[in-house]
Amino acid sequence: MAPDLTPSNAGTVSKADATSMPPGWTDTYAEMGGDEEWGSVNGTGAHTSVALGLGKATPLLGRKLGEGGVLYFFAGDAKPGNIYFWEPDMGEVFRVTEPGDVDGIKKLIAAGKFKEIKREEVDGASSEQKEVRLEAFFRAEGLLE
Repeated sequence: MAPDLTPSNAGTVSKADATSMPPGWTDTYAEMGGDEEWGSVNGTGAHTSVALGLGKATPLLGRKLGEGGVLYFFAGDAKPGNIYFWEPDMGEVFRVTEPGDVDGIKKLIAAGKFKEIKREEVDGASSEQKEVRLEAFFRAEGLLE
């Protein structure tokens, strides 16, 4: 099942998944950094996704501040259907290979089986490739002439 990536009117990214939220985690856009993190080209989440060629990021699930290190699951519009795991403190991004949906991820987290989320590292681009991608994104967003 592909994740529902449509933001709701309640300020959350997706309420389509039936599994309850694991303690310490959220799918509320504002609690995952909101526009400052994801909606601005200066936001670290937005910048990271574009620089890696994943496109515009949509946050799906995040560990709340104060619950340990910051962790996010997000989707990028350049590769629909893929879910990525991002550790901002380490600067690492992984593509989740199993489970393939947010509901499955929440179930593993709730069961204390985070390490069973299978993932592969997203290959980093060279600095030059990142700059070209970022410039194209900025132009598309009307932020460059």
